Amino acid sequence: MAPSPKPFDDLKLAHDVIWNELREGAAKPRNAFHWATLCYLDGFTPVPRTIVLRDIDRSAKRFEVHTDARSRKAAVLPRAKHASLSFYEPKKMLQVTVLGRVEILDPRGADTEAAWSRLTLSTKAIYANRIDPGTALLEPENTTVAVDDLTAEDLSRARANFRVLHLQADRLEALSLDGNHRRMIYDYGLAGQRRAAWIAP
Repeated sequence: MAPSPKPFDDLKLAHDVIWNELREGAAKPRNAFHWATLCYLDGFTPVPRTIVLRDIDRSAKRFEVHTDARSRKAAVLPRAKHASLSFYEPKKMLQVTVLGRVEILDPRGADTEAAWSRLTLSTKAIYANRIDPGTALLEPENTTVAVDDLTAEDLSRARANFRVLHLQADRLEALSLDGNHRRMIYDYGLAGQRRAAWIAP
C-alpha cells in the first residue's frame, strides 16, 4: 500500500489543511492565525495594518475583520477596492496570503448587527473612544473608555463607529517551510473559474 501523502505534497489535501488552520485562527484568540496583516494601497503608498480575523466562510471564500468608521482605512478601502491578508504560523512554519476584493458592509445591515452582538463588552468599548483614531496627541494618552465606566451614550457611539469589512478572496497562496519547502497557489477567480498549481518556493 502506498504511503499517505504528506499534507503539503498534495494540492487538495494542502488546501483543506490551510482552510482548517484559518478556521482555527478565526475561532481561537491564541492561535497565530487570529492575527493577520491587512495590506492595501492608499494612493501609491502600501499600508500594512495588523488586524484580528473575526470570521471566515470557506464556501464563499470570505474573510471578516472589523474596523472603526473614523479610521483612515475605513475611508480608503472602499476606493482601493482590493487588499491582501497575510498570516504566519511560526510553529508550523506556514505562511498564507489571501488577495481579493474588499467592501465595508452597511452599518445598519443585519450582518453588521449580528457581528456587533457577538462582541464582548470590552471589545465594544474600543469603538467608544472619544478621540478619532489617527488624531495627533501632544503626549501619550489612554483614549479607551474603561468597561466599568461605559455609559449608554458610550455604547451608542461605539455602535455608530463599528464597521464590518469583508475580503472576498480571488487568490490564496501558501508556503510551507516545514521540511521540504512547498509553495502553492489557488486561484478562485471570477465566473466560477478555478486553478490550483505548484509554484517555486
